[in-house]
Amino acid sequence: MERPAPKNGLKLIAIILAIFLLAAAYGQWQRHERTTTVRATITALPNESPLPVPEEKP
Repeated sequence: MERPAPKNGLKLIAIILAIFLLAAAYGQWQRHERTTTVRATITALPNESPLPVPEEKP
């Protein structure tokens, strides 16, 4: 003879399922709200000496 599942266990499973559903819905909402990818171009600075160049004497 099988015993029915305890009601507290069923409530716990329902709460966990609801949390997963909310997390999945939030993730989908965030994905659709995200703007398009921003592209940036990085260019290197010219090589400059960190020390001042001594001036030549005429």
